[in-house]
Amino acid sequence: MNDQKKIDIVVIKGNKRMDEIFHSFDVFESWKRLCWPMTCELTLSHEIDKVKLVEALRMGIESGGEEFVVASFVPGEKEGAWVDSSVKVISNGKSWAKIDDVLSSYGFVNS
Repeated sequence: MNDQKKIDIVVIKGNKRMDEIFHSFDVFESWKRLCWPMTCELTLSHEIDKVKLVEALRMGIESGGEEFVVASFVPGEKEGAWVDSSVKVISNGKSWAKIDDVLSSYGFVNS
C-alpha cells in the first residue's frame, strides 16, 4: 500500500540584497517587500507532519542567508500557515499587490 501523498506548499520569498537596495533608496516603505510567490510540490509520507514540513521549508530557505520568507502555507489549510504580519504589500519590481490579495489568490486560509 502506498501511503504517500503529494501536496503543494506556497512560499512567498525574496532576495535579501535586492530588497535592501529598494529600501535603502527609499523606493519601498518598511511594509513593502520585493518578493514573489512559488509553489513547491512535495511528497508526504504518513510519518511526516505538514506543519513541521512547512516550517522546515521556510527555515531552510532563510538559513541560507540570501533569501527571506514573507509567507509559507499549504493552500486551503490554516494549520501550519505562517505570514510575516509586518508586510502589507509585495512587489516583483514591476508591479505591486496587497499581500492579503496575493495570499487569497493562492488559497491562504486565515480563519
